[in-house]
Amino acid sequence: VQVMAPLTSRFPGVCLESGVPFVPFPAEKGRVVSTNAAAFRVSRPEGISHIHAWCSRSLETAWILSRRWGCTFSCGMHDHPKAMHHGRGRQFLIRCMLKRAPFLSCVSQSLADACRCVGFRGTMAMIPNGVRDVAPPACEGGERAVPVIGFLGMNAPSKGFSTVANWIRTLPPDQANWQLFGDVHPASRAELDGILDSFAHVSCCGRQMPEAIYPNLDVVVMPSSAYESFGMVAIEAARAGLPVVCSSVGGPEEVIVHGSTGFLYAPGAPDEGLCLLRTLLESPELSLRVGLQARERFLSEYRVETMRDRYLNFFSMARGEAS
Repeated sequence: VQVMAPLTSRFPGVCLESGVPFVPFPAEKGRVVSTNAAAFRVSRPEGISHIHAWCSRSLETAWILSRRWGCTFSCGMHDHPKAMHHGRGRQFLIRCMLKRAPFLSCVSQSLADACRCVGFRGTMAMIPNGVRDVAPPACEGGERAVPVIGFLGMNAPSKGFSTVANWIRTLPPDQANWQLFGDVHPASRAELDGILDSFAHVSCCGRQMPEAIYPNLDVVVMPSSAYESFGMVAIEAARAGLPVVCSSVGGPEEVIVHGSTGFLYAPGAPDEGLCLLRTLLESPELSLRVGLQARERFLSEYRVETMRDRYLNFFSMARGEAS
């Protein structure tokens, strides 16, 4: 496997750390026209027989390279083909490429269904994202007197901060402390300021790395109101052995086994989500058991080594079927 990407992307560092060969691509990250123009100029690296577009932003570039170099071609999707952040131009290119692609990997079944709906008709594999395993954090000094609830979605209103704010107002302050993470979206600033002024047991912690977040938490909430293709926060929480209360909005439904590794509720029923959260807070034994089962599911399904093996099998299948 070789990784071809712009020098301005994060891949040079990732490849250096992991020992994977890196091939610089002569374009800047995010520049659609110059990237696709560069695809007509770049020379074929030695040993390349298959090209995989890692995400929706590189679909047409990988397709151009495969046509020029006579390689087999596959693509990967990590977000919904009709996601608003794509813009109309990118949505159009995604539809065009999905209709041409013979092989596709998706991070969830719900995303795979969405790609079928916009025209993909080839061979598909469902390959969830994976993360490196780390030992679950230990609570210093033993069990906390007051459990801590974490919310990692201050960057986007669709992640559900308004729901979290209502839960904060409803739960007694002595039942839980709250930690809110992420760069605060301007649309959430006024409500956040009101919460921080009114409730001393709530902290806004900004953007932090996962290893600095999960050791300080007992429960994670994901009350998203919009579709999510996967749910990386649920995976990180499971790795740390933490239970999750999550709205059922796409990919997270496949990550969380309701009642076993976390709890799901309908996105239009936040009171149901609050009831599930209360259940975890009032039963430390249940919270511990659910967290341990989430950790077991992470080890069996969502380690980065598992993801790697699935991709290698997918690439072998794509080359074999195309030959």
